[in-house]
Amino acid sequence: YIKHKGLIVFHYGNIDANVLQEFTHTDISNIGQKLSFKFLKYFKWTSEELSAYNFIQSKWINSTNAIARIKFIHSTGIKVLLTNVAENLPLRNLMKPIFGKDIMLYNAMNGLKAGEAHDADVYFDYWFVWDTQLKQLLHQMCKIPLESLIEVGHLSQDLIANYVNKQTYKSFLDTHQGKRVISIFSVRGERQEKTEVLNWMHHILATRQDVVFIIKPHPLEHDFKSINHPNMFVVPTEYGNQKQALYDQIFASEFVVVFGSTVAYESAWMQTKAYNFELRPKPFIQANAHILIEHINSTSSLDKALEQKPLIKLSINIESHVAFNMAKHMLSHVE
Repeated sequence: YIKHKGLIVFHYGNIDANVLQEFTHTDISNIGQKLSFKFLKYFKWTSEELSAYNFIQSKWINSTNAIARIKFIHSTGIKVLLTNVAENLPLRNLMKPIFGKDIMLYNAMNGLKAGEAHDADVYFDYWFVWDTQLKQLLHQMCKIPLESLIEVGHLSQDLIANYVNKQTYKSFLDTHQGKRVISIFSVRGERQEKTEVLNWMHHILATRQDVVFIIKPHPLEHDFKSINHPNMFVVPTEYGNQKQALYDQIFASEFVVVFGSTVAYESAWMQTKAYNFELRPKPFIQANAHILIEHINSTSSLDKALEQKPLIKLSINIESHVAFNMAKHMLSHVE
């Protein structure tokens, strides 16, 4: 139906194309390769005295290239532009002045929000949000009009609804069959929460042979310090952004530990307990977000979890049509 209507949606950002099957789309995330001219690049001076010049020139070049991208998008004649993870990129504010009323601008959010004002830096016609809690947060804290916040669910729910275990980590798991599997999803930087959890993990590795760990560094965490231990597996970098590998890891885990990550929600949707360790004044994961997400402020809660028998995980049983509902809303504004 949607393809018959001829709607073409360009998605600009790291949206998984697998969840956009409900409507015709074109990927322009690497738009620089599609333009007929070369993007401008700046010459970087090595002299310390010219560091300010380097900074100003780089910002000017970035702005110039952003305008070139946006003008190219405008020239295609599309009616809708779906972006992702664009809410904190001020250069995207150049979109609406160039698009005007010709292109409807949507944002499909990927990461969690704590309600800071900068979460609303970019002006969109509509935001696709996951749930009522996130909708109220953005409205109350960021002053985004309710009519611009469209509650549709998260695109990952479509993937989870059709999830099939492909046993990405079969070799490691077969070696440790019968042991309790815990996953830790790391974050960038030296955060107290991460340090405490890694120290706790080292203690468990030294004292218990019945527990193994699968650790996934953040895709942008290039300096993760690993140790060589037979009961620990570090997810390779090539799996950094692969949803299949992520969901196979969650599926194999008794519970997961996160630090304010969307993975907490994905784990809960997969019927896997998630412990969220955040010491921020404004946590990214709101209270009572999901019955399977527990907020902790120390590793003692993890010790208690290991003192108990493993939780019996229910089968994944969700029905999700997020991409279809997104497409339906966009189509209603371009007919």
